[in-house]
Amino acid sequence: MLHGGLPALQLHEEAVLDVASCEQPVKKELDEGPTTALRLGGPIDLYARENIGLLMNYAAVGLVHGTFPSTIYPFLSMYLNMDGFQVAGAAALIALPWSFKMLIGVTSDSLPIRGRRRQPYIVLGWSLCLLFLLFMAATPVHAPYYAPGEIQRTTNASLRVVANVHASGQGITYVVLMMLASFGYVMADVACDAVVVECAQREEEAVRGRTQTTIYTVRYAFQTFASGIAGLTLNGPSYGGSFNWGLSFNNLMALTSLATLVGLTGALLCFPAETPSPPLAFGARCRDLWRLAQTRAIWQLMAFSFLNAMLFDFEAVPSLVVQRDWARVQPLNAAIFNVVSLLLMTMALVYTKKHLLQADWRVLMAVTTCSVVALDATVSFLTIFDVLRNQWFYLGAPVLGNIPQGVRFVVATYAAVEVAEVGLEGTTYGLLTTVSNLAQPFASSLSKMVDGYFDAFQDDIAKDTPYVRRQVAYTFVIMYSVRLLSNATLWLLPRQKAEAQALRRHGGSSQVAAVIAFTLYVVCLVWAVTTNVLSILPATACLRIAGGDGCDP
Repeated sequence: MLHGGLPALQLHEEAVLDVASCEQPVKKELDEGPTTALRLGGPIDLYARENIGLLMNYAAVGLVHGTFPSTIYPFLSMYLNMDGFQVAGAAALIALPWSFKMLIGVTSDSLPIRGRRRQPYIVLGWSLCLLFLLFMAATPVHAPYYAPGEIQRTTNASLRVVANVHASGQGITYVVLMMLASFGYVMADVACDAVVVECAQREEEAVRGRTQTTIYTVRYAFQTFASGIAGLTLNGPSYGGSFNWGLSFNNLMALTSLATLVGLTGALLCFPAETPSPPLAFGARCRDLWRLAQTRAIWQLMAFSFLNAMLFDFEAVPSLVVQRDWARVQPLNAAIFNVVSLLLMTMALVYTKKHLLQADWRVLMAVTTCSVVALDATVSFLTIFDVLRNQWFYLGAPVLGNIPQGVRFVVATYAAVEVAEVGLEGTTYGLLTTVSNLAQPFASSLSKMVDGYFDAFQDDIAKDTPYVRRQVAYTFVIMYSVRLLSNATLWLLPRQKAEAQALRRHGGSSQVAAVIAFTLYVVCLVWAVTTNVLSILPATACLRIAGGDGCDP
């Protein structure tokens, strides 16, 4: 599854990186003439001993962020036998903390702890993540839905021996705990993002974007590693895999807890130095946020981030069940191809860093969107209509879609750096990325509602009749159509850095647009949380609003 005259932005005197380390680069810039950097200080070396902690934190984020989604297919779908709409809701809830980046960013910017705005929040975030990971490690795992080995023994679900008929309803415990752990590492990620924006703004325009691309390359590299570990260890008989050994879910969580120590070590021992900053009243920071949201550069990018991501993240809810029951994909093979996918995405980030920094952002987004849809649709429909049902084919062709997907991802972050205000890096970046992250659970809730009107649940898919195939195909047609519609939002995205800067300086402001943006944010957040929670609760999973087929009167 592919998942009127604007005043110049005010500069604050809240330098975050060590001033002493910036004196020499600043003097050089003054001697050599004007600079195209957005912040004085000159570029920093991310690999230096005093800065490597930033990359270590993104490595840790990649490890945790690679593990949680990688448990969805083998554990929630195969082990607990949750239906497609329930798995979609669970995935949305696990990713939900990313929708709170704005609040975390405002808090980090306005409430320094002992004079520091970044490092303490990183330490606090990893500590929370570690706490919930250890809690999951100590929590006994329920028995699987099917007896071990039954999934591989027969393709006919009705002939399998059921060991725990209540397994699908017990998944909520693990989903909630992973969601709470995600809040911790998202807090660390937000504080690191603010530092990344500050570093990126010190680069000259010709190379600006290298910092973001470097840190995301590191993150995806370690996300790839974590995904591979999860695939190897969750491939035993209980997960429908081919190994006669494996780790339990709580053992994997214990292993993942080691990743938090990488983040804590980087934050405490070798993180970019901060100069003490005085606290700013939370109300004052909220007023800054309100001022920012009124500027066209911000609300237009908010609109693009949300609408484009919402449309592109629209999904076909039966897809995981199709993968499991029709393509017969084993967890290990799914993990192997997920690793390959992440490697290709990492390569795409490196290629973008070297060759596409000056390319038209709109063209890149349009071309990559169409490429992803074309590759994915070809495989999906051949599988649905039983033209070719082979797990290697089902997994292999869409892997190539991760090359344009990697370009899509990093391009979407470039504009945020161009409009971020000094002293409000976490707030600005969090504001823009929050609405983009909120789009995924909101799109998931809409997908479940729409697909709930088709006979495409796992009990239907088990019948594999021509009627059911058409019903499943309709959900995929809707998904691909909506994803292509995301290209209609590209007029909201600046074409390149200069256009983004012009939009910041001359775009004007609108209170109405800001009111609409924040109102929709609250409404969409409440809607996404409510509907996705309803979909994983046994008593409410049958509701149409949750993606079910309707409850019995």
